[in-house]
Amino acid sequence: MTMRTRLARTPLILVAIAALGSAFPTTAAEADRARRSERRLGLAPLGPPWGRLIPGASGHLSWKDPMPRRLQARLVLAGLPPRRPFVACVHVEKGQAGYDLLADRGRYVGDRYVDLASVMTDAHGRIDTSLNEDLPPGRYAAKLLIKDQNERYAVVLHNDHFGFEVAKDADAAR
Repeated sequence: MTMRTRLARTPLILVAIAALGSAFPTTAAEADRARRSERRLGLAPLGPPWGRLIPGASGHLSWKDPMPRRLQARLVLAGLPPRRPFVACVHVEKGQAGYDLLADRGRYVGDRYVDLASVMTDAHGRIDTSLNEDLPPGRYAAKLLIKDQNERYAVVLHNDHFGFEVAKDADAAR
């Protein structure tokens, strides 16, 4: 390879290095965020006898694990009835991780749960919202339930494998 060829390729190499460099964290805060694992949980419809089937209903929850001091996630739902209230719920069965961390609600013997947020669908039956709920630090092996408040809290969407961790503080979540 001649010197002229090497010099001609130098700008391309520098552009490639600059492009790669922008893909890597440049500050300590960016590096901390990159270390936390990005997670996404799909939600499936749940029909009788445990729920109420809404054809076309779908959704997902996304978060970074572990979460500092509280459950912090983004909930996106679609295909639900318009202008209707729903509640997102973390449900932990007896013997699962996180059961001892949640208070006994007294209603359902053996299971514990926390209603995270009551949210209203828009005119098109969609929800796109942030969930921020203080939870005791620890690991959870839970179910995520989306319940219809107008139908006696019938479950319309769910995922039975919602594993996550709430760290004691921001430093522990890094």
